[in-house]
Amino acid sequence: MILAIATLAFYLIKTAPEPKAELIQTKPVIVTVVQVETRDIRPMRIVSGRLQAATKLGLHFEVGGRIKSRQVEPGQRIKAGELLLVLEAGDYRDGVVDAQALLDQERAAIERDRRLLSIAQQNTDLQAGEVKRLERLSSNSLAAQSLLDESRKQLLQLSAEQESLSFSVNSAQSRIALRESALRRAKRNQARTRLTAPFDSIINRVDAHVGDFVTTAQVVIEVLEQGKLDLAVEVDGNTASALMLQQSVTVTIKDTINDRVLDGEIVALQHDPDSETFTHAVRIRLTDQQLLPGTLASTTLPLLAQENVLVVPVTAVLHEAGAAHVFKVVGKHENTLHPESLPSTRAGGTLQRLAVNVGIRDGDRQVISGQINAGDIIVSRDVAALSDGQTITLLP
Repeated sequence: MILAIATLAFYLIKTAPEPKAELIQTKPVIVTVVQVETRDIRPMRIVSGRLQAATKLGLHFEVGGRIKSRQVEPGQRIKAGELLLVLEAGDYRDGVVDAQALLDQERAAIERDRRLLSIAQQNTDLQAGEVKRLERLSSNSLAAQSLLDESRKQLLQLSAEQESLSFSVNSAQSRIALRESALRRAKRNQARTRLTAPFDSIINRVDAHVGDFVTTAQVVIEVLEQGKLDLAVEVDGNTASALMLQQSVTVTIKDTINDRVLDGEIVALQHDPDSETFTHAVRIRLTDQQLLPGTLASTTLPLLAQENVLVVPVTAVLHEAGAAHVFKVVGKHENTLHPESLPSTRAGGTLQRLAVNVGIRDGDRQVISGQINAGDIIVSRDVAALSDGQTITLLP
């Protein structure tokens, strides 16, 4: 029985008829279309960023020393010139005393040299007269040559002493200037033991405590300028070319409840783009005492106006392999397909894939150019699955 069943099954398989392929007609894809139009546009670009302090300054002492007192804490608002930190100033006060004492000594020494110079001039004149008298006596053999030589020697010594005193008196002004400069430097160093605010500030960070020894290279306090913040954003080349310094723009401050709109001013515009992102850095200055760094904000930047340009919906453009295309509807209904007056029954046609150049985007509209004209009918959305020459049906 098993052998009979197997034989029967083998016979049925061998004698079974060959399957026939049935052609199934593909249904046309239903698409939504729109008419290409021309218009004048004033595109806007919305970019976001975070607020930064307009001026952030790290303060350090210009002299080294040990912290004696700390007058401020982070978050504190201070006025320009207010005291922040104080160093122990004993050594610097002594430096001022030393410089003052050396200056006084120099002045006294100069007065002494002036008096000695006057005396030396009188001695030299007297000795010169003595030499002349001995020379007359020696010529008459009334004085010994040795006395004349000794007198001349004393005259030379007095002349040398007078020259030395004369140099001291003539260079007095230079020596006084050096001593006065040293005194002023010592006073400045003494004043540098007190660190003060350079402008109206908010203390952001304090990195020194009482008793710490600090050096001139060590940042001890970081301050932020009060009421002035910058919105830092990155824009593309088209946006950067439409901006200028001192241009007024609006900035929206993001809030969990209500957004705030403030007036800002462009204070910095980078002309040479970043080598990696090819974007231009822009800083917009805001003035508001309530704003804090790090707050999320956005700004609307106007671009250059364009007249009589072709625009289509952004969703109508297919971006593929670095190129842009649109799908134009062609066929017997090509001249009667108008989105405003489509027939009550579905009209059909085929698609033609056209390469286009993409310009500026204005909201949900895209500026294009290329193998397309005003009035052409194109597919308005869901273009990723379409192909050239495909049969379509239009939505009524």
